Amino acid sequence: MAGVHDSVLIFLKSESFAQSLKKALETSGYRGTAVTTESLALTEAKTNVPSLIILDFHSSSIANFRRMRELHKVPIVA
Repeated sequence: MAGVHDSVLIFLKSESFAQSLKKALETSGYRGTAVTTESLALTEAKTNVPSLIILDFHSSSIANFRRMRELHKVPIVA
């Protein structure tokens, strides 16, 4: 089981799916943060560097996350 320090940033355009995924991750012991806009996702990633980032498959934001020095070692799943 994951420790409390394991956080996942979920950036999906579908709020209902993002919330469902967040709930499933939290049930497994992860701390999830779900956002639906790129600006909120980037702000959250800077403020609380996550252990993993989950992006919407159709998102073009992966390049913006990769440019952030704080996130250079954070895995991104798109």
